[in-house]
Amino acid sequence: MVTLETINNEYKKNIDKLNRFYNYHFQRIRKLRIHPYVKRIYLQRLSNYYKFKLNEYKKIKEQKIKQYYSSLSSQEINKNFKALMVGINYRNTNSELRGCINDVYY
Repeated sequence: MVTLETINNEYKKNIDKLNRFYNYHFQRIRKLRIHPYVKRIYLQRLSNYYKFKLNEYKKIKEQKIKQYYSSLSSQEINKNFKALMVGINYRNTNSELRGCINDVYY
């Protein structure tokens, strides 16, 4: 079964690979002896590719996380939540609020 840890590790591995790809090609483009305008175009294309792949990896990770949580049985999901709610009205001050305590009761 796939765990959240394996999903995150795979995502990190993809991002590291993408960063290495970007850095390698960035340095190669920077060293080229071509017109600066053409360099800017190449760098812009590289940047666009990087952003596209980054978004793609994020979407894949989100899909896998959704699949992971949807595959959990109801016993594995803890449905017993507790909350502490505090209603403060600031009585007898210039900043008095009305109904905060009542909101907590309902």
